[in-house]
Amino acid sequence: MRNRPLSSPPPVPPATHAEVTKFLKGLQRFRAKGLQPFEESSIKKFDEAGVKAYLDKMTVGEQQAISRRIMMDILKSSPSAGAETPARKRKPAAKKPAKAKAKAKPKASPKKKSAAAKKRKTRKKKAARRR
Repeated sequence: MRNRPLSSPPPVPPATHAEVTKFLKGLQRFRAKGLQPFEESSIKKFDEAGVKAYLDKMTVGEQQAISRRIMMDILKSSPSAGAETPARKRKPAAKKPAKAKAKAKPKASPKKKSAAAKKRKTRKKKAARRR
């Protein structure tokens, strides 16, 4: 008997913004109420059984649609002006030791000649020697 690879399920269309907000508000009901929401101990206190029951009421397709909408919104959003991303800090460039400058002579830099120009010049010299 040959193994046949499973076909992947068709992608679920994303949920609407209203469905996402309804889902998030439903999740917030199970959050622990505290005076300081960013306190580590209060974050870990939530009704775990209630959250599981809430998620079990939803189908897998609904959960996929909501997660797809959330990810699309995250990827589409541009960084807000208030929340600036920290710029990468660069290391200062190592200073090179100063070189002693020699007396600069005002000399025109010779231009490099192309190979074709050099061949022409040598041909002219050879032709002049033959005469």
